[in-house]
Amino acid sequence: TAGLIALGSASLLLPLARRPAMYEVAIASGAAALAWGLYAAWRARVSERGHRWHFASGTLLGLAIASRPTFGLAALPLWMLMSGPSVRGRLSLRWHRGITAAAWGGGAIVVLLLAYNYARFASPFEFGQRYQLSSVNEGAVRHFDLRFVPTQSWLYLFSPLVWSAFFPFVRASEMTSFPAGFGAHEYSFGLLAGFPFLCFAAWTYAQAARRQPLHPLAAPLLVGLCAAITPLLLYYYSCIRYQTEFALWLALAAAFGALEFEQRGSRWRRVLVATLAPVALVMVGLLCVRLYAPVGTPLPAWLEPIARGLNWPSHHWGLGHIPKPGPITFDLKPSELPRAAEAYFLVTQGPNGQSESVSLLVTADDRANLTVRRNRDTLWQGQLDLRGANQAGRHHLTLSLSSLYPPESTDLADDLDPAAFRTLKNWLRVDWDGQRIVDLPTPPVAWPTRHVLTRPADLAANGYAPLSGLSAVRIESPRPNSVPTVPWGGVRITWSPDDAMRGRSFPLATSGQPGAGNTLFCRLLPSGELVFGYDHWGKPAIATAPIPFRLGTSHVIEFWMPAMVAPDRATPLVVIVDGQTMWKVSVPFYPTGPSERFLLRNAIGASSAETLLPAARIEARGLPHPTTQSP
Repeated sequence: TAGLIALGSASLLLPLARRPAMYEVAIASGAAALAWGLYAAWRARVSERGHRWHFASGTLLGLAIASRPTFGLAALPLWMLMSGPSVRGRLSLRWHRGITAAAWGGGAIVVLLLAYNYARFASPFEFGQRYQLSSVNEGAVRHFDLRFVPTQSWLYLFSPLVWSAFFPFVRASEMTSFPAGFGAHEYSFGLLAGFPFLCFAAWTYAQAARRQPLHPLAAPLLVGLCAAITPLLLYYYSCIRYQTEFALWLALAAAFGALEFEQRGSRWRRVLVATLAPVALVMVGLLCVRLYAPVGTPLPAWLEPIARGLNWPSHHWGLGHIPKPGPITFDLKPSELPRAAEAYFLVTQGPNGQSESVSLLVTADDRANLTVRRNRDTLWQGQLDLRGANQAGRHHLTLSLSSLYPPESTDLADDLDPAAFRTLKNWLRVDWDGQRIVDLPTPPVAWPTRHVLTRPADLAANGYAPLSGLSAVRIESPRPNSVPTVPWGGVRITWSPDDAMRGRSFPLATSGQPGAGNTLFCRLLPSGELVFGYDHWGKPAIATAPIPFRLGTSHVIEFWMPAMVAPDRATPLVVIVDGQTMWKVSVPFYPTGPSERFLLRNAIGASSAETLLPAARIEARGLPHPTTQSP
């Protein structure tokens, strides 16, 4: 039972079911055919008349190759299982005829596959690798290289897990440096580090050098592991779905090794095996929580209360990531700020040297260059006007960075709406003397912040030039009522487009979340005409006919989008430009929460528009619906 539990979990088949996309379906199909092929090969080995099983094993191998060509390397271990001496101590009868039957079964499928490749790409051995539409030119990159072996070995077998006091309590460690030519690392973790049960595989593989009862299985399982993992270690890309191709061999060997280990010893061995197997199942479940669901996206609704309940002990005992997460306000006194030297006044630090930092460089004209960096990359850089301070000669600067919040909304002790949390986690905000000067979407920080450095002594101790002239620091806890929301109703904006915006599409408003959102956008055609469009996620976008539009001048645009007008009733979508109704239509919409309405920015990742609408200003919100207007 322990072996079956570990085989079902440590083989990493569960992550394939986590996102059943085309890649995962192909690998799962190949793994299923290979598993049945192994069974048929063993039946062929132990049966007196095993030709049918030989044929079945070969056919299943052919199906595995058709699903995933790399499974063709399993031919050698299957041949070893079918052709060696039987476990009954007798040679297989006319085993050469059985091997011939297996070759016919698998060969027919392989020949059809090669013919298919030739018809598609004029080459029987081209499976489409060079024709993939990906982020790189697949026809020009070097897909296999010996230089990738150490990196891939670490990622797939030995990389340790990172533990946390908060649900899901464990995640894969990150690797920041890769050899030249390495494509990308999507998500993976060290199997031996994550599943100690797999160490029992060493017990099985040791039988290949010692003629023990497991010897007939040990050698094919060892050869199968080597054949499956070798091309992946040479490959230029790393992800968890590839691990399934060799984890199946490793998990099989561990299951048999655990069985032999348990039967040869005392009670403590049985307890050890019975303990490590469920641990493997729990681990793969926890590691799958955030698989293909990056930080900043909500957990499933049913998992939110479970996560909060499991996190309660961590909050109770003060094990939070940050003592008091939230935006930070600084009081700056211009007369005390250093001149002509960049200095830091806020640094957040995570594991493995990750950080976000904010620095200030005061110039001679009473202005200051503010720079926000993530690691070594600049997220935003702009100027602050140090003139016009208040009566105390001070300015107020409020910063909201992604790293000032924990990775998940459930990590907060306060019950913050997940949508409100995402608006804080996914955006860089800078307020200068009460005015919002930066409202920029940024990728959320996935690492947990360990330290927030604001004191000059702490900054200097960590190698940062500290900024003097800060008289006070205030950290605000994120509360539901502190997250700005867009009121229900229509919106009036002024927009001054220019020639540089021709041929581009911009958001007027978005609502909802990725996968269930609504987008009202406008597109400036190369001719200078304007088109308004509406994108209901998962459905084709609809748009108006081209509208004559003057560039280089200011226009007043009013719009009422159903998801932003009322939470409980459908209203027509209306767009008015300079007092004339340009569009009035009934559209479907996803209902939205109070913190899921965004103006002039594409906060849900819709493909129909860019991130922000430049040269625009919000004049009014919450306008009543123009029920008397006609199209």
